[in-house]
Amino acid sequence: MKKLIIALVALSASISSEAQIVRSESKTITSHTTAQTVVVTEGYENYDRLSVNYTSLGYGDEKTVEPTFPGVELAWDHGYNVANKKQPIYLEVGLHAQYNSADASVGYDDKNFKHIEVSIPLSLTYKYSWNDLYGAPFAGINLKSAFIDDVADWMEDQKFFQVGYQVGLNVGYKALNIQVGYKGDIMPVSGDAEYSNGELKTNAFFVGLGFNF
Repeated sequence: MKKLIIALVALSASISSEAQIVRSESKTITSHTTAQTVVVTEGYENYDRLSVNYTSLGYGDEKTVEPTFPGVELAWDHGYNVANKKQPIYLEVGLHAQYNSADASVGYDDKNFKHIEVSIPLSLTYKYSWNDLYGAPFAGINLKSAFIDDVADWMEDQKFFQVGYQVGLNVGYKALNIQVGYKGDIMPVSGDAEYSNGELKTNAFFVGLGFNF
């Protein structure tokens, strides 16, 4: 009888030990699976950016280059990763609103000058990163419309929609972004042919501060 009891106790202890080993192995497998899942989800994520830019707007054609007019631009841009999150290559699309003005001293029809423009830029950019620092050159085209532009009476027949381009550089630290660039017209503004030969175009230098999120 004693031998039977001893045998049962030994068998019970053996089963308990094996169960602990199985549970331990199960935990190890679960932890390993979780770690693999984290690695798979890492990559170059999409982003949004809000910016406030200083702009300097100018007009020019083959005959003359006009003075520039200071202004401000409010911008929203969304960066979409086009390389399946494996490379930092992004297509940026946005919505920008620009306002420029100057007083009558510029000599245009003896009145104040105002320019209000809305544009949809589309740019390709590559983001170089060094820890929390990054640099991202960009280039692309934009669709834009000047809702108000009273630089001169003869410009009342200007085109409502235009196609332009932009080139520039974004640099930043973590979420902070600094942007500098240049944009111009591909399609000319419609004006007085005698004055501009139909080839009057706008151009703008811009620099600003933004926040990525």
